[in-house]
Amino acid sequence: MQARVLLSAALGCLAVSVGACSGTGEGVGGGPQTLAPGGTGGQAGAAAGGAGAASSNGNTTAGRATGGFGAGASGVVGGAPAAGSGGGSAGSPGASGSAGTAGVAGAGEDPSNPGGYPQPPRAMMITSTEKISIGFAPAAANPQANGSQHFGEFDPKRKLQSKLVIPLGGVNSDPWKMGWAVDRGYHVLTVDLWNDYPKDPGYPEYLESWSGQDVSQNISQNPESSVMARVKAGLAYLSANDPGSDWGYFLDSAGEVRWNDVIVFGYSFGGQMGVAASKYVAADRIVITSAPNVPIDSPWLKQPNKTPPSRCFFLGGVKDGEHKTHLEETALLGWPGEPVNVTKLAPPYASNRLEVDDGHSSFCGRPFNDGMVDWDRICEFMFHTQK
Repeated sequence: MQARVLLSAALGCLAVSVGACSGTGEGVGGGPQTLAPGGTGGQAGAAAGGAGAASSNGNTTAGRATGGFGAGASGVVGGAPAAGSGGGSAGSPGASGSAGTAGVAGAGEDPSNPGGYPQPPRAMMITSTEKISIGFAPAAANPQANGSQHFGEFDPKRKLQSKLVIPLGGVNSDPWKMGWAVDRGYHVLTVDLWNDYPKDPGYPEYLESWSGQDVSQNISQNPESSVMARVKAGLAYLSANDPGSDWGYFLDSAGEVRWNDVIVFGYSFGGQMGVAASKYVAADRIVITSAPNVPIDSPWLKQPNKTPPSRCFFLGGVKDGEHKTHLEETALLGWPGEPVNVTKLAPPYASNRLEVDDGHSSFCGRPFNDGMVDWDRICEFMFHTQK
């Protein structure tokens, strides 16, 4: 293997400048700010037994609905037959249909919770009252990791989202401090990563940079320097050094990352990383812009997804020379919906694959007067930002 090239994850080759946009927020008083786990509606069970139709119900328990089970009603009594022709006598009445068997729980997926993710184990508890931005060396979180400085940022004066955003930027760029997400009440953890130009057939570099799995001849990194390991170590570090922001909420009792409440946001190179992430973790959201651009015959594109495709979102510019590739590959990945141009449309959108009359950009964080498009409403739809 060649010597490892460690470069930074960040915005890089934007054709436009990106500014952090302020969002409306709620102030925090002296007491803790909490967001309890909300319930999601389950799908009602349904079945037919013999001639009877099953009934069902959805009972909400512990903030979560469960599909009901029901027994089928008895079948309808057979109608009285007519007398036979040629003087034949009338037949006997048809017997009553037997009761249907009990219906099974609905197999349909709850559209508000793709993948059936479990509820968070507890409510988030925020005791800090001021915006924080903590920079730390990778080795401070994990002595075996190296690279550029990491950052943890959070503003308790904004509406609490209880989601962690991992922003991943363009090729050969620095760690990306995503103020747009901070201003909307997200916790944001910026980490360094290998982000040079891929050279191996099929571009498995994205897989290794994300996971630490040794699948590339082009790069050599220890597993502790992968994005997954950096996020885990970074959360543990921030939990110990900034307990008031409750970074530990994103770790389980064993100290592993609870990816179900993590949004991976990737622009350009980072968008390819986002696709790689979808193969390894069950994230709350994968949101990519101006990506992916991987050889379409790359075997890893067809690997099973850990993040359900319905939780994956794409935004691209129709003036981007790579746009056709982006659409082809998101279709291959099974991300839902036909491309919809949302330049002048307000959300919600009936697709996860969105396009605008623009070029190669990260979009999220651009001011309205840069292109005269309300970028915020589009990005807030993809992030599922709570107002």
